[in-house]
Amino acid sequence: MEEKKIIELKKKLEDLLNKEQNNTDARLSLAALYYNLGNSFLRKKKFDEAIKNYLKSVAIDKKFVSSYYNLGNVYKEKENLEKAVEYFKVAVKIDPNNIPAKINLGVANSAIGDSKECIKHFKDLLTQNNYKSNLNKTMEYDIRYSLGIELLREGKYEEGLKNYEYRLQASDYPLDLNQYKKKPKDLNEIKNKKILAVAEQGFGDVFQFIRYLKLLEKHTFEIYFQCNKKLFRVLSCIKSIKKFYNFNDKVEDYDFCIPLMSLPLLFSTDLKTIPNFSYIYPEEKLVNDWNNKLKENKGFKVGLFWQGNTESSGSKKRAIKLKDLETLLELKKIDFISLQKGSGHEQIEKTRFSKYMSDNNNIIDSGGDAFIDTAAIIKNLDLVISSDTSIVHLSGAIGTKVWMLEPKIPNWTWTNYGTTTSWYSSLKIFRQEKADDWKKPVKDLKNKLSEILQR
Repeated sequence: MEEKKIIELKKKLEDLLNKEQNNTDARLSLAALYYNLGNSFLRKKKFDEAIKNYLKSVAIDKKFVSSYYNLGNVYKEKENLEKAVEYFKVAVKIDPNNIPAKINLGVANSAIGDSKECIKHFKDLLTQNNYKSNLNKTMEYDIRYSLGIELLREGKYEEGLKNYEYRLQASDYPLDLNQYKKKPKDLNEIKNKKILAVAEQGFGDVFQFIRYLKLLEKHTFEIYFQCNKKLFRVLSCIKSIKKFYNFNDKVEDYDFCIPLMSLPLLFSTDLKTIPNFSYIYPEEKLVNDWNNKLKENKGFKVGLFWQGNTESSGSKKRAIKLKDLETLLELKKIDFISLQKGSGHEQIEKTRFSKYMSDNNNIIDSGGDAFIDTAAIIKNLDLVISSDTSIVHLSGAIGTKVWMLEPKIPNWTWTNYGTTTSWYSSLKIFRQEKADDWKKPVKDLKNKLSEILQR
């Protein structure tokens, strides 16, 4: 409908309601008109105008559930998640059968860091008949996958890992598992068998979960590993792997396929049984080469890495601006070494770090093999300070002391609590208390580093 006609219709309905205040049809029509106007502005990403119209809609009809639901969506887009939760709650209260509103209420609670409330809503969706009878399989799998993440954040590994396994059937799962042979049901099934383990997600996930291949070796005949070929060399120190395959390679000679992140479930992992040991060993020649290059650095050697790939919203939340770390320059007797590779390295010249730290972007891992120089440098450091990236996992796997700056909504690996983790004995976590505010964790980290330097 043209804007001019909408305005004319709106005036007619308003005039009619002024004359006939109890005209239910006119009231519903005007509420729907404001709702549709709100939708129009929402599509154009004119969020404030959309909010105004949705609020007019619910002012006219206090039970117009679609307007409450879209108010939740608008505030979610604006990243005002507390407001989003507020309106999704109203939508669910008015219409207890509204599955999209219930799902988004769970998602919004997750986004503000309320895992307990999120778990409650996701479990409602999976157990209450008014919801579960109307879920299709894809929706159920997506909900179970998300539920698994929240349970793991709460440290509930048994239930969490079982639900996390539904990621393999979730709508956004990156691998086509139909091209692989079946997954084993348990450890007994793989005795004397050839196993193909497959990397699933980012490099950090590979570094974290590759440790399980050492445990797997005791139960199988041979293990093959399929991953990005850039990782072959840095992972070649893991002798449990008989052969590496690139993702483009066709692999036929194996009996079972195991997605790498399914291994914790296969081994019935909980917080007390996570295998915690050093398992990545940088190449000795490169370690010695970098030792020579860093000889001039006589102080406490601290490697810095501040952002990973920021193309995804999650990575953006984890990234830190190097400028936010300038306060560390007030500490004496520290030699800062940049580990930053790729996007983010250009920040060095725009900060005071440019006087104290070289940009190593062009000399670290300059060939086709990723992380080989990075690993060798890390082995020579006293401490690594990093945002939540693959560098944390690589440092932990090497056994170098690493301090991680973690956003308010953590990766499930680190749970919602504490400053240490069962995954890496060398890791200390400095958490945001307020979303997008790094001042407190950086201050805490600086104070801790100052203590060490004074010993």
